[in-house]
Amino acid sequence: MAAVPEARLGAAREILTLAERTAQITRLSHLLPPDPRRARSTDSPCAPAPETQQQLNELNETRERALSALLGRTWTREEQMCVLQHEESWARSADEIDRQRNHFIKGMRQKHGPDSRTYSTDTAAEFDRGVAAFSQKKSALLEETALALCAALGKVRQDI
Repeated sequence: MAAVPEARLGAAREILTLAERTAQITRLSHLLPPDPRRARSTDSPCAPAPETQQQLNELNETRERALSALLGRTWTREEQMCVLQHEESWARSADEIDRQRNHFIKGMRQKHGPDSRTYSTDTAAEFDRGVAAFSQKKSALLEETALALCAALGKVRQDI
């Protein structure tokens, strides 16, 4: 595969990271208790709260700028679908890595106590190595997915 210009690769990374953040906000917004004020309004009680919707709008605006940096001013339906597929794949993969990391942390806390400041030097080092391994795994997968997105878009559009 040909080298991907850093600006395009950076835009692809940003698009994927924004997709992950959007998925997190959307998932968390469904866990919030319903706002009684919204039940009386014309808004759907299932719609995100105004604060959540504002965050989603800001993420979408940033995404649009990143898409423009990656694809130029216009993009085709095929390119949009390609980006969406990679965004969804990344969001699922990132969520799975985050869940694995959380299970690791929970296991360490159950075994050694909730306050990592009280861990022995060896246990603290084990904890830090474990968390760092998940961060490295996630970073490597983000890079791999961003490259795959650029490659897939290159098949759709010859100038990428």
